[in-house]
Amino acid sequence: MDKQKDFEEMLNSSLLAKLGLKDEILELIKKKCEVCNSIPIDCALQPHCGDRKLLKIQIEMGVPYEQLPKFCYEQQIQAIFRFMNGEACLIEPRDVKIFLNHFLEKLIGEKKVKFRNSDTLYSKLIVKLSEYDENFYAVRKEVNGKGKIIFILKDVIYLLDFDNQIAIINYDNSYVNDEEELEMILNLLTQRYKLNMEIDEELRGWWKLIFSFPKDFKIDENAFKEFKSKIKEYVRYVNFYKTYDNYKLKIDIKTPKSMNWEREKLSIKEIKTIFETIGKYFR
Repeated sequence: MDKQKDFEEMLNSSLLAKLGLKDEILELIKKKCEVCNSIPIDCALQPHCGDRKLLKIQIEMGVPYEQLPKFCYEQQIQAIFRFMNGEACLIEPRDVKIFLNHFLEKLIGEKKVKFRNSDTLYSKLIVKLSEYDENFYAVRKEVNGKGKIIFILKDVIYLLDFDNQIAIINYDNSYVNDEEELEMILNLLTQRYKLNMEIDEELRGWWKLIFSFPKDFKIDENAFKEFKSKIKEYVRYVNFYKTYDNYKLKIDIKTPKSMNWEREKLSIKEIKTIFETIGKYFR
């Protein structure tokens, strides 16, 4: 997976654009997709790129819908909604990207995908998600008519990016794009695991996450040692202490503004595992 991420980052790098290689690589990808799409049974059951990664790469590289391999794209959309309905998928969607208008049109019958005055759209989305599962969680943020909605449905994270008009399904092995998105993910997971958390920015790009628990909270020493061992796989700093009013758990996390981001960044899956671990040990 890391090799694929490195390849995708390389394809979007400014160096490739300067060298004029981006279009050349894209042309090679398109030719491979043409061969695969010309044999529908292959494209449907065993895509030549394995998990439709070349479709995702083309979307990331800005290829418009009209120029995408249509049959592959339709197979991807079908797989997404089978996945959302809990049906078996030959290729489970993971970090899949499709155009936002196609996702919303299929999900709620909504073709208008501008975020401005989005209360009606958001209400429709909430109603639809409740039909899939009553226990879902959602956050949204709007700035000057642009923004994002992120939700958890059946413990799967979805991101609706109105700025770039992209929907990400099963947001998992990817990394957040900015601090705003990271904060939304943290607040979403706080809801999901029913935690009380606040963010303290001690230094630029370095956040302390402070979780509060009632003063009658109890965790034995062995359980805490076990918890600390697990959580230290992801963060450097862990502190659990008692205040006058309650107990607090403090851990650190780096943000995209950190100088050490590339070395210490956490995937969405890893951030989710941190919250899941806290929820398990600090009930």
